[in-house]
Amino acid sequence: MIGLRRRKVDRLATAPDGYARVHSRADLLRHAALLDPLPRPREVRVATTPGRVPGTWNLDLAARDQPGLLARFTGVLAAHGVDVVQAVVATWDDGAALQAFVVRGATVPEAREFERALDRRLLPQPIDDATFTYHDTWCEVTAPDRPGLLHAITVAFALAGVDIHAASVTTVDGLATDRFDLGR
Repeated sequence: MIGLRRRKVDRLATAPDGYARVHSRADLLRHAALLDPLPRPREVRVATTPGRVPGTWNLDLAARDQPGLLARFTGVLAAHGVDVVQAVVATWDDGAALQAFVVRGATVPEAREFERALDRRLLPQPIDDATFTYHDTWCEVTAPDRPGLLHAITVAFALAGVDIHAASVTTVDGLATDRFDLGR
């Protein structure tokens, strides 16, 4: 038990700042438990809990990091008509990847659907109405929100070979403002 607690504390201590700032203590502990032990290659762990706003769900996905992981998972959500209200993504040096979504939708896809997505080919999609503003280690993308927008943006990054280390995704009054911390 002490070893498990120590691993959770270590995981939280090394979490990206942007990720740790936006989650409650309960969220962080739930995420640390999902990542312990580190998921096997090709394994995706899924946890759903009721969201803070009626009609929403917290959808937490834990997996081993790989190129295009966020694009593949957002593709599953888009295919199921799941609306991403908010997303925060984090990766760790040991290969752990956590994607914490707040979603709206009739059903939430099962773990095996996310696991199957790990092998799917990514196809580019038009995102002509988005503005990409690059900084040294991060990029901000703004665009009118629409179904599949997050998937289209993350596919563009993946196909360009861009590594997303952390991300924060929000939509206010129909405008998506997404920040992606780019891997070093």
